[in-house]
Amino acid sequence: MIRLRQGWPYLFVVAAPLVLFAPFLLGQRVLYWGAVLFQFYPWRELAVQALRAGHLPLWDPLVGNGAPLLANYQSAVLYPPNWLALVLPLEYALAWLAALHLAWAGAGMVRLARTLGFTRLGQVVAGLAFGLSQYLVARVGFFSINAAAAWLPWLIWAVERQLALGEKPAPAARSRLRSALLLAFFTGLLLLAGHAQLAWYSLLVTSAWALWRLARGGLPFKAKAQTVLWLLGPLGLGLLLAAAQLLPTAEFLRESPRALSAGFDFVMTYSFSPWRLLSLLAPDVLGNPARGQFFGHGNYWEDAIYIGVLPLLLALSAAVSSLLALARRRPAAASPGRLPGLPMFLLCVLAVSLLLALGGNT
Repeated sequence: MIRLRQGWPYLFVVAAPLVLFAPFLLGQRVLYWGAVLFQFYPWRELAVQALRAGHLPLWDPLVGNGAPLLANYQSAVLYPPNWLALVLPLEYALAWLAALHLAWAGAGMVRLARTLGFTRLGQVVAGLAFGLSQYLVARVGFFSINAAAAWLPWLIWAVERQLALGEKPAPAARSRLRSALLLAFFTGLLLLAGHAQLAWYSLLVTSAWALWRLARGGLPFKAKAQTVLWLLGPLGLGLLLAAAQLLPTAEFLRESPRALSAGFDFVMTYSFSPWRLLSLLAPDVLGNPARGQFFGHGNYWEDAIYIGVLPLLLALSAAVSSLLALARRRPAAASPGRLPGLPMFLLCVLAVSLLLALGGNT
């Protein structure tokens, strides 16, 4: 009973995406639209055929005069969860991978929220807001995004564990090593998941978290330097774990048309529309292309940001409380857990992220 009382937040956030995708997981429906049909299914099918034949899926002979397959980053041939397709039929494996990554994303947010001292109800709200956010669910057919985003809370959690150990007077070497290996493992899987932008953004946010935590602590310089080494070492190890994917991809990218021609005007076509902020209140306030109606700029899933009304109201409450406390120059009474400056840090991350996302609309 004690374990169930402590673990029920995980049950909620893991069960929710499995229930949502039950028709796909039970084989009644399959994911097929758009990128699934034209990109991911052919890539994965070709890779599975090659692996079953006993050789590495290095080459795709079916595109033009042929093209690299393993070096194609989004094919994610070396990402271990994708090997589920060696056991299940590919069309079912893709649905299971999508749903399980949503569950893993939610579980990671529960774990992070628990480490930060949130109540169990708070952990559930955080896990559902992230794991079933419109950002992830609307992208469920773009498997590399779905996979890469799921590792962000686990990455920050591993960094936070290492930082917390560094704040202790004499942290056990075994504990630091265990946390370092977890961080390396999560970094490697993030980089193998197949989406370069999400991997880059995740590493940026995690680095900002680490710098903020180091800056706010009153540790002596030597202790901070040791913690930095315990963070950089696993990051380097994670890069080595993914090197078999990253090195061929880096060589292949030099042949990409975008390597030379992705100019400013082209990049700005993906600027976030301010009107899409209305979708924080309701996901389909600007319509939904599945029903033949969409009045927003760009496409529906690129700028999907709905997280639920309750998480939005709670976030606004925490933000307002922190800003008022800052204006009065006293600690915020509503600050959660053991990191009282967390709401202000997240507000800064939000402001910078939104400014960059708006792009040409600023």
